[in-house]
Amino acid sequence: MSDVAEYSAQMVERIALAQQTIAAHARSAVRVLLQAAADELAAVLDADSVLIGLFATAESPTGPHALAGSAIPFSHAVNLPARIERARTEMPEGKPTALVLPSGDHTLLYPLGPDNDALGIIEITCTRVGFSTRELSALAILERTIRLALNSAEIRQQLQQKEHDLSILHRSARTISGSLNIQIVLQSLLDGLKDLLQPSFSAVFMLNDPRTHLLPACSDGVPEERREVQLDVQGLMVRQALQFPGVYSLNSEQLQEFHTLLDCEILQSGIVGSLESGGEVLGVLVAARQSETPYSNRQMRLVETLLAQAGTAVHNAFMYEDLSLRKMETETLYRLARDLASTHDSDKNLRAVSKAVEELLLVTQFAVLMYNSQENMLQMRSSSGLAGAAASFKCAPGESIPGWIYQWLTPARITDIEMDVRNASHPLDVLGVRSVMGVPLTTVDNELGVLLAMSPHRRHWAEHELNLLDIIANHLATALENNQLNSQHNEHSRAVQRGFNRIAASLKLSAGVTTETVATIIREMVHADTCVMHAVIAGELLPIAFVNKPDDEISWVTNGDIKSHTAWVARYGRVLAVGAHNTPPHGTLEHTIGPFKSYLGIPIKEGRHTVGVLEVFSHKSGAFSNGEEELLAQFARSSRLAERFVFNQP
Repeated sequence: MSDVAEYSAQMVERIALAQQTIAAHARSAVRVLLQAAADELAAVLDADSVLIGLFATAESPTGPHALAGSAIPFSHAVNLPARIERARTEMPEGKPTALVLPSGDHTLLYPLGPDNDALGIIEITCTRVGFSTRELSALAILERTIRLALNSAEIRQQLQQKEHDLSILHRSARTISGSLNIQIVLQSLLDGLKDLLQPSFSAVFMLNDPRTHLLPACSDGVPEERREVQLDVQGLMVRQALQFPGVYSLNSEQLQEFHTLLDCEILQSGIVGSLESGGEVLGVLVAARQSETPYSNRQMRLVETLLAQAGTAVHNAFMYEDLSLRKMETETLYRLARDLASTHDSDKNLRAVSKAVEELLLVTQFAVLMYNSQENMLQMRSSSGLAGAAASFKCAPGESIPGWIYQWLTPARITDIEMDVRNASHPLDVLGVRSVMGVPLTTVDNELGVLLAMSPHRRHWAEHELNLLDIIANHLATALENNQLNSQHNEHSRAVQRGFNRIAASLKLSAGVTTETVATIIREMVHADTCVMHAVIAGELLPIAFVNKPDDEISWVTNGDIKSHTAWVARYGRVLAVGAHNTPPHGTLEHTIGPFKSYLGIPIKEGRHTVGVLEVFSHKSGAFSNGEEELLAQFARSSRLAERFVFNQP
């Protein structure tokens, strides 16, 4: 009995020591833990060799991810993973099974874990037959200890993995969300992806405005000659990522869809994911590696998290970029409007517009063609960045691209003028132009010309760019028309002022000046056909001056109908202006050569009394402006005029 008790005490001591050793290795790698457990089992059970292996799992689908043994003969060490899988089939229903090997050795297959859900298998080989009850009890105790250590190691490994993942996500979130530069955001996304997946290749493609192409935005591991490759939105996996946002695994066959970008003979597995924000897909992420092992569900979820962070950051960057662009556009348009309003110099206006177009549209070629009504041609008024004899370029309305824009008053965006039939007549190629965007220069009443923004290279013009050019064209057209009206007004004002000076000078003469002289000056000053002056003496109208154009043979007829307007002006002492569209207060003017379309009667007063009437006539509608009316009224109020010509007093 003492031997049995001593053996039992030794067995308990050896089991306790084995448990301590196994527990001490719980913080080590799984393979190291299993190696220590195999050594302890061999010592406790006095076995020739012990082999411990774990079955394939979802995280390691290709085979045992940990395998260790103690004192394994060379003949048994060959293809150990295959032995583990074979031993699994030789252990029915997960129950302990004893086998006799061809070599004569005895083997015990013992499940590691519950019978119906074993984690792996323990294979114990020895030359003796069977194990005692105490040894089997010790084996059961140590199996549970190994299982607890494995669970502890697995939990520890999971915690380390989660800590690693959280560290990557935290670092990526800080770098991705810390910038409003789209390029930096996308590069931070690829850096985080590299830490998570270690891909051989990764790239982000962004959808363009019309949503017809996926353009390369950022890449890592892509050959230089393939960095400009666009993805086909009609590809099966790309279309799935665009229509059903998420992250999808790619096998070697599905990677063939990206053959223009990848070396698909080398890369064996990958992912494709949607970069989205607020339900809108902004782009697509593609990553691949040479390993055939697909990415795990954990890795796919982490990639989804990274893409969600990047999608929000890209959306914010787009909004910031859009606001910055709008701010710059508003400031440029405000400065342009201020510059156009501050001068009536058309050359300065055109230089300001050229600068604004170059800043807003990032173009190097600019032109303004103005319509010449006398030649019925569009002629170059201003240009910059054009080759050849740009100043001599001209075309008729309806000809060439500028002529078509002017003829139909329709903006145009042309990516390649070589493919446009409108460019056949008077081609823009001679000016070194490849792409053109043009809008008509129009005001409410006039079509002035065409404004063009051009590029020597092929360029896709956006709708927003066309709207900007149209706004600039409206500003320029208004400024040019105002300049023209101001020039005409200044010229007319100078002519009126010269007439005023002539009349003022004639009134100061002491002799030799007749009423005919004053009437002639007034007729020339306001561009009238006829000028008549009447004196009002004793309530009667007496004509004292009659002047008409030298080439018109007009006779003065003194009858009541002719003097009807004159009588009204003399009676009421008020200015009377009659045009083609207003009805005179009394009668209708008559003349031997036909009726006049414009009439202006001015009373000449001395105090409150009307002492004379000044009249001007014209065959043109609206011939006399408000300024001319006011000028004649100012002359008529002169007491010197009343004294000298009505009363004929020197």
